[in-house]
Amino acid sequence: MKRSNLMLVSSLVAVALAACSKKDDASGASAGKPTPGSAAGPAGKPSTAPAAIAPLALPTLGLTLDAPGDATANAGAGDSLLISSATMSDCTIMLGKENPDLADSYEKTLANIKEGKMGNGALEAVSKEEQVEGGGWKIEWTAKGLTGGTVYGVDYRVMIDGTAYGCARKTRSAEGQACVAKACASLRKS
Repeated sequence: MKRSNLMLVSSLVAVALAACSKKDDASGASAGKPTPGSAAGPAGKPSTAPAAIAPLALPTLGLTLDAPGDATANAGAGDSLLISSATMSDCTIMLGKENPDLADSYEKTLANIKEGKMGNGALEAVSKEEQVEGGGWKIEWTAKGLTGGTVYGVDYRVMIDGTAYGCARKTRSAEGQACVAKACASLRKS
């Protein structure tokens, strides 16, 4: 009985110390103060305004793209990366090298979007439908979401030195779609 009480008290003390710690994260940011590069909001709390766009190095791919300044790249499925931002949650990007033997063609990808086979409902409009020299493309569209509302899609294939990179994501807003498209269009060698 004493041992379980001691464990409970130790656990509660550890939780209290962690909650009251002056350091919020591994960057060493102090509690209640904005991190470098972020704007201060009311009462000194970090603002929820999107971080300014800045280059984000992607060393595993040897590439760089422009994304919200607080964006991070985390491992996704296989060799892909999931790029996300805390201040612009609707600007999440899936990026990965494509295997030309397994990747769909431009025509097949566009047909799948138009037929609602990309995990969304009926197509509303294709706002950008552009083939790029070397086998790349830029496709942006809106569709009815499966649960209502509108889905804003981006599907880019970016060609860099003969290698194809898929850069895509479906978002919940036109702003998120514009952010993803801008990031995908900025993809370049580091």
